[in-house]
Amino acid sequence: MISNPIILLFCALYPEASPLVEHYRMKRTGLRAYQQFRAEDLPLVVTVTGAGPIQAAACTGAVLEKLEAEAAYPQVLLVNFGSCAAEPDPPAPADSLYLCRKVTSAWSGRSFYPDLMTSSCLPEADLVTSSSVYRGSVSGGCAQDRAARLHDMEAGAIAEAGGHYLGPHQMQFLKYVSDYGEQLPDKSKLKRQAEAVLPAAAEYLAQLQHSFADHPGNAAAEEEIRYISDILADSLLTSAAMRVQCQQLVRYAVLADFPVQAWIRSLRESGRLPVPDRRSGKKILDELQNTLTTGTIPAYLCGGGGS
Repeated sequence: MISNPIILLFCALYPEASPLVEHYRMKRTGLRAYQQFRAEDLPLVVTVTGAGPIQAAACTGAVLEKLEAEAAYPQVLLVNFGSCAAEPDPPAPADSLYLCRKVTSAWSGRSFYPDLMTSSCLPEADLVTSSSVYRGSVSGGCAQDRAARLHDMEAGAIAEAGGHYLGPHQMQFLKYVSDYGEQLPDKSKLKRQAEAVLPAAAEYLAQLQHSFADHPGNAAAEEEIRYISDILADSLLTSAAMRVQCQQLVRYAVLADFPVQAWIRSLRESGRLPVPDRRSGKKILDELQNTLTTGTIPAYLCGGGGS
């Protein structure tokens, strides 16, 4: 049973992380490549990635890879906390803290939809991650959707790297608005803004931890998840890395009430399982990930035929 999930917080810059380090009275860990801090009495770790998508992805992968065993992954919650720029319309007040419902990597066009597991009073936003600083261009968006549109240089890379280890229900993105693309804030301003939103962030982190620990799937469905993922992984001729991905996708499918066993059965009936080679297995895993990301259950899996 997962009673104390660990929260791995990733911040691009130390001024963003500093209020968290001070609030939770964290101490520096022995990690040499990155600044990393751990709370003594809470399962919280803060790591400073450095600015930009390459550093963010490399740091995220390095931290997750250091987890001692595959069995530790279900206990992990990844949270990216930090500053961002906002488009002028719809208005997004400076110092406001947002919960990102969609994270898009500009370089790949890939979008991630974090599973917002707990109810929150935080406003939701869509976030675009680019490899360059936002300078005021407009992404365009649905005119009827008034969610804030934000920009940063790390979240999409963290989502892509984290997705190799964790499911969508294990990654969250908290962003506070520091500017509107006209002028980069200095370090002292970034820290002041992080301090201003710290109470809201701390409250959400506590809610998130309790929600994850109390989720019925974490205890009741764990044996089922392991059983299904082992069968699927064997049928897909997975490598060690693919087996980890398979377990995470099956875990998310079960928690999201996706009919994963019916999906596997349909693959067997159509002759696609077992696969002839590992490449075919990887293709099927990618199909499952895309299906779970879009949240659309194929019509042939719906009891009434679907629409």
